[in-house]
Amino acid sequence: MISRSDISGPRAGVSLFETMVALAVLSLILAVVAVSVRPPSPRLQAEAALAALQRQAQESRLRAMTTGNRVTMGTDAVCTNSPAPVFYPDGTATGGPLCLGARTITLSPLTGTLDSGS
Repeated sequence: MISRSDISGPRAGVSLFETMVALAVLSLILAVVAVSVRPPSPRLQAEAALAALQRQAQESRLRAMTTGNRVTMGTDAVCTNSPAPVFYPDGTATGGPLCLGARTITLSPLTGTLDSGS
């Protein structure tokens, strides 16, 4: 049988430092779980979709300039009754506008870049 005198002394219980470390680790784990469980906000999703569309336009323009051939940008974001964007070897473009949700994005014919109208 264990008596009170066996568990008393410098090794009995948990120190304040050990408790604080355990709470810090637990709070970090809970923060990571809370962020990963919650879906991204609609605003963040819209910004990510716009960034992907701009990246696709830049890649199409660069491909047209490096290959010397015109490149049609394949995207589902073309507005109804609008032609798909076409990029030419000189860096210019035609087509558009592009629709991303309720937002309309214009294509600059001179520079071949997208103007999000933020």
